[in-house]
Amino acid sequence: LMSLLVHEYGHALTALYYGAEPTVSLEAFGGKAYYDNRGMSPWQEFLITLNGPLLESLLILISYSLLKSGVFAGHAYIEFFLSVTLRVNILWCLLNLIPVTPLDGGHLLRYLLEKKWGDKGHKISLMIGLMTSAAIAPYLYFKGLYFFGTLLLILGFQNFQMLRYKRFSPNENPFKTYIQGMEALENNDLEKGKKLLKKLLKSKGHITSVGDEGG
Repeated sequence: LMSLLVHEYGHALTALYYGAEPTVSLEAFGGKAYYDNRGMSPWQEFLITLNGPLLESLLILISYSLLKSGVFAGHAYIEFFLSVTLRVNILWCLLNLIPVTPLDGGHLLRYLLEKKWGDKGHKISLMIGLMTSAAIAPYLYFKGLYFFGTLLLILGFQNFQMLRYKRFSPNENPFKTYIQGMEALENNDLEKGKKLLKKLLKSKGHITSVGDEGG
């Protein structure tokens, strides 16, 4: 819980610095920092995304330094807490920087590729996310990290769905509207996201299956 809060406040405090009014929400598999990104440059959004893992890395540095210094030598419970904090945050930071949407690594990759190739760059980032999740998930299972492996497979499938509807849904349909709405919310364009999802609810079509995000 502490790691998630520190991570999300890394995003939120940077957004606050750029004039937004962020809110932080903890969810089933992580958290989310919501803010209005209207008027922000791609570089500012890149920094907002990057500063989540950067602030969390301070927990890694602090816990490692305290363990290395030996200041709590002989205090088994404190040493155990610091050791767990160190390992959990290293694992979570590395996982979160994997280039799979909606992880921070996926957003960072998308910002970079969109800057060079526009919407085509977004599609490329989704392809990379799909291939990356397919490559890394088996390794996580092999290492016994079943939760993280399963989470990565779910996110990889979401990347596949988003890529599929971007490439093969030229006409208006509920699935495309849902994907566009979720993308808008991921990009913190709350107004557009709400508008699209309200449109979806009013439409006659229906969605047969949806996936929840991991944070």
